[in-house]
Order: sequence, then C-alpha cells, then structure tokens
Amino acid sequence: MVQLFSSTKTTKRQFQPYKIELDLNSLDHHGRGVGRYQGKVVFVTGGLPNEKVIALVTTAKKHFLEARLLKVLVRSNTRVTPKCKWIENCGGCQLQHLDSQAQILEKQAFVTELFKKNRVTKLNWQPAIQGNEWHYRNRARLATWYEGKKDKLHIGYREFASKNIIEVDRCEVLPEAFNLVLSELSAQLNLIKHKKYISHIEFNLVSKHKICLLKLTQNLVSDEIQAIKALLQKFDCILFVQLNEDAPICMHEKFEENELFYTFDKLKLSYGLNDFVQINSALNITMLELALEWLELTSTDMVLDLFCGLGNFSLPIAQQVKKLVGIEGVAEMVTKAKLNAKQNQLENVEFFQQDLNQTELKNDYHWHDFNKIVLDPSRTGAESICKNSTEWRAEKVLYIACEPNSLVRDSQYLLAAGYQIDKISLIDMFPHTAHVETIALFTK
Repeated sequence: MVQLFSSTKTTKRQFQPYKIELDLNSLDHHGRGVGRYQGKVVFVTGGLPNEKVIALVTTAKKHFLEARLLKVLVRSNTRVTPKCKWIENCGGCQLQHLDSQAQILEKQAFVTELFKKNRVTKLNWQPAIQGNEWHYRNRARLATWYEGKKDKLHIGYREFASKNIIEVDRCEVLPEAFNLVLSELSAQLNLIKHKKYISHIEFNLVSKHKICLLKLTQNLVSDEIQAIKALLQKFDCILFVQLNEDAPICMHEKFEENELFYTFDKLKLSYGLNDFVQINSALNITMLELALEWLELTSTDMVLDLFCGLGNFSLPIAQQVKKLVGIEGVAEMVTKAKLNAKQNQLENVEFFQQDLNQTELKNDYHWHDFNKIVLDPSRTGAESICKNSTEWRAEKVLYIACEPNSLVRDSQYLLAAGYQIDKISLIDMFPHTAHVETIALFTK
C-alpha cells in the first residue's frame, strides 16, 4: 500500500514596520537620505545628509532597507520647511525640505560622483542655470480616480512609486492662474453625471493661452461640456477635450490651433498639446541662450541637431549659421519642425525623420559634413549615435541630458574619440524634485 504525504503549508509572515535610529550621509537619485543600519544600506524618504534621524522601516530586503522619516534628532542646516501641505505623500516633489541652493550642490555632487566612477575626475562646472523655484511648471498632468460608492471624482497627483492619488486643491509649482481654477474645477466636475469618463486633467500655459485639457475614456454629453466650459471662461481658460488617443479638440469656436506657440527672440515655434515641449518656459529660454553662447556659432558653420523635436534648438541656431540639419525619430515632430522653419522664413534648414539607433545618416549626409553637433536625447540617451563619434569632425558637441547616467555612459564614447569635456552646467529645470538635467560641451 502506497502511503501519501502532503506537505504542511507555511504562511508567509507579514512584514511588520519597525523603528530605527541612524545617521544619514548622502542623497540617492530619488532624493532620499542614505545611511547604514546593521550593515545594510537604508534609504530614508524625507531625510537629508548630515542628519541623525528616527525612521520607520517599511521595506526590508537582503541588502537594503527602505524607510520614511519619523523624527529628526540632529538637523541639517540646509533643512527648510516645505511649502506644500501634501509633501509627505505626494510624489511630485521630493526635495522641498532642502534649501534650493543646497539642492543644486547635491545634484552637482551626484553627477560628479557618477563621472568619477567612470574615471573622469575633473569637471569644469559652470554656474547653474536657475529661475523661479515656485510656480514654474507651465504644463502639468493631474490624475483622477472615480470612487463609485460615493460617486466622487478625486483629482490630484500620484504618490511616489504608487498608483494611489493624493487629492490636491493647489500645487506650489503650478502657475497661480491654474491654482485659482483647480478647486472650482474639481467641484464642477463632481456635479456632472459622467464624471467617471475623465481619466486625466492637463493644464498648459506654454503659450500665452491658459489651456485645460480633459482626457476622456468616453465622451461627455453636450450640457456637461458647456457647464465645464462656462466655469473655465471665468478664469480666461480654454477647454480642450481628448477622447482616448484621438487628437485634442478645442471647445471654443473662435480659437485656432495655430495660436499655440512660444517665442524665442523673434522666432515663433508652434506646438500641439500632445507634443513634447519644455514645461519650464522661462528656463528653456535661458538654456537656449547658453547653448548659443557655448557653441560660438559663425556664418560658416554646418550644424547637425540630433533629436531635434519641433526645432527648439534648431531654429535659434539656424539664424546664425550657414546650414542646419535636424534629425528626429518621430515623424509628426519632423512635420512640425518643417512648418516652424517655413513660418519663420528660414531656408537654410532641413529636417528629416530617421531612427536614431541607426549608424549612418540618410539623405546623402555624412558625419564629417558637420563642424558642430547638438544632442538632446530622451532619458535613454544617445549611445548608438555616440558610438560613431570616431567618425565625427565636429570641433564642438553640445549634449543636453535629462538623465545623468545616460550622459556619463555616452561621454565615454566621446572621450575615447578624442573629445574633452570643456564645461558642464546643471539646468534647474525642475526645482524641488530629484530630477537632474545637465548641459555639457565637448570639444576637440
């Protein structure tokens, strides 16, 4: 007779948060204080370097712990009182408790350390590009959550590393014009029957027009649209709606989409509500001015602008050079760039679409045709492009990076090709967040 055995089921013990006391000595790339406890690295949300704290451990892994700040025992002299009342939960800003100038120094130190790990020990840091630290964000998306039992639409930002929504009625980095709208808009949206169809709300003040874009999963009825439109008109705000992946539609008959543009010098750059544009408009202007200064452009220059988008760098550069060629991976943005060049009567520019992971240029152009190159990639960087830097004859390469790890990785190819990092600067595009943006000039 065969005897059958069944294994005894074991229940996984539920983790119980616990308190620890530790010293913090640095910040990580998420803006969390970093220290050690019993041989493990500890990441403390809300903690700062040079502080002794009591923290609540919320996650325990084999080699590290994650915790949130409970009490500061020894306070850093760079700690300040956050302006936002939702700072402990909202995932939008991670560093409001750190003095704004200290934020710059911490971010600069973070980038310096990344380069050191790759044997680049000396960086010629230039003064950081800075602007207003509050109310700077001219474009923002707020999430929504429909609570069916209460028939309530909650509007706000997501918690850090979570899908939970923190409901807000103002935001300290939004323009005050939108803070005036936000609380009344929330009340109005909760009066309509089909509120659950609203998935996101986007505010846009990149142009001179205040825009509110409602993203929908299903259409609202006409009366609901008219009620929302009437409320927004009180604040001189224009309503757009977008159904799923369709193009945004303006609900104001007299508004023309070509009125969506921003300016630099005498240039006018048109954009669409779904196009990528810099959300810190004032700092974008300062960044463009610095780029023109560092490139030292002349009327004989041949310039290649990679990841050119709708022409943010291309058109200002084209005003001063013999020829500019812009390459972009997204076909729709190439179309916008061409239209922007045409409306600004720039005839020395050419834009075309190309997968920027390819190693050869299209349209009979070659790397050696250009004496100056601009790189403005997404967070993934420009590794495939930079691998070809041995073929470049450009004496200047300007790299604008929104992810420092990508910049450091790609710089290794440029350095191996004989380039040197001439100078580098932080761009404080997103004050009070852990986001680090830099601009670096490579010369040969």
